Amino acid sequence: MNRDLIETYASGGQQLVDAYTRLSRDKLLAVPVPGTWSLQQIAIHMMDSDLIASDRMKRIASMDKPLLCGYDETNKVTLAEMVEKYIHHLDGHLVHVARKREILNA
Repeated sequence: MNRDLIETYASGGQQLVDAYTRLSRDKLLAVPVPGTWSLQQIAIHMMDSDLIASDRMKRIASMDKPLLCGYDETNKVTLAEMVEKYIHHLDGHLVHVARKREILNA
């Protein structure tokens, strides 16, 4: 396995935290073009996608024939509804992503 790829993955969480902590709340919530996502919505989507990817990586590493489940984030709840639920937890989500990647790199 290419250790450089693992280290790049592991450092990505902290890079995201560093980039987002410098932004004001107004910049996080701004929607530059109607119908597009704000930076906060993008970060939350990345966190959710990262959780799915982490689960898939663990399954591939630990199973001979891993079941890789698909997902549809719009199936039961819309992205807007999901963002509303998580919007006040962005800082915690970013720290969680960075810590998870540190643990996976150990």
